[in-house]
Amino acid sequence: MRHQAWLIQRYYLKRCRAVRDTLEHEPVFALSSALGLMGIAPPETAVLDLGKEHIVVRNRDARRGHPANVVCHAWSLLDDRIVIRIFDLYCTSPAATFAQFVRFNWFEETIILADRLTCRDERLRRATQQELMDFLDERKVYGGKAARRALRLSRPNTDSRWERELRLDAMKWGLPNPEANHPVDLESGLAWLDMAYEKYRVAMEFHGQQHLEQYVADTRRMNALAAKNWVVLPAWQSTVLDQAELHRYFSQVAAALEHAGAVGFLHPRMDLWTLSGNPELLEPF
Repeated sequence: MRHQAWLIQRYYLKRCRAVRDTLEHEPVFALSSALGLMGIAPPETAVLDLGKEHIVVRNRDARRGHPANVVCHAWSLLDDRIVIRIFDLYCTSPAATFAQFVRFNWFEETIILADRLTCRDERLRRATQQELMDFLDERKVYGGKAARRALRLSRPNTDSRWERELRLDAMKWGLPNPEANHPVDLESGLAWLDMAYEKYRVAMEFHGQQHLEQYVADTRRMNALAAKNWVVLPAWQSTVLDQAELHRYFSQVAAALEHAGAVGFLHPRMDLWTLSGNPELLEPF
């Protein structure tokens, strides 16, 4: 992940420097350009021209006269407090970038963007969830309601796209909200479960492509968890991509919860927007 972030950042540094050198003023890069400078790939489904660089100004009149490969956005919230420097370039802060992106993103992509900004890797983490929320609370942001609802479904310290999709799909299917990145104390040290229902000792784990050494290590870890009465149900990329497999998998998770004594925990299936409007369903189970 770090290498990929470095490649993305290097690519956008080159693009943005080329744009800066054609302008008569020091630009503040925004939106997809700001994310790229932070080492984050912009959402491919964003309603933006990702082939161009995006800059932001406070005054609408200043939008005129830019090259064809630059999109200039006017944003009344722009001030020095929300501008950061990355090497020799300026861009909007992570929290400001998140807030400005809401109007150009689908709702699920806004959740994913929050997860990526608040990821587990300390070197790649660009913000805390509280910083994202504080920005929204302190300013009147276009799309602020959608951004707040997205943050309800976001989970900090999540690095894997597939873990994120599995968790969101589980709640859309009707399962209760699991705790993300749950620690379990084993003799060999702390084990981190992707998603867990601690009270019932049932967990969901996403397993990516593994080499033999990783498979052996994971097997030892799963055995140690089983010895502590944890039921861990692994899912694979093929599980997430196949609706029939996903239904079968979530049915097995529900059966494991029932076997552990849970009752009345399923809720009606719903989309993420509807789910985000039901805070009681977002409480950890």
